[in-house]
Amino acid sequence: MVMMVMTRMMMMMIMMMMMMMMMMMMMIRVIMIMMMMMMMMMLMIVIMMTDDADAAADDDDDDDDDDDDADDDDDG
Repeated sequence: MVMMVMTRMMMMMIMMMMMMMMMMMMMIRVIMIMMMMMMMMMLMIVIMMTDDADAAADDDDDDDDDDDDADDDDDG
């Protein structure tokens, strides 16, 4: 009888350990997904920042083109 109770307790403990491991794995998976999302957000922000910088550079180039046009008009 004592052996039966001990084996049952052991089975319960193993089941609990398995459940805990599964929960931990799920939490780790969720944390990994969150980390991936954060990384993607950071990349998107960096890309947006660089795009803004490129747009500003393009605007400067456009301004230079306008200046060139003005010079051409003066030459004309």
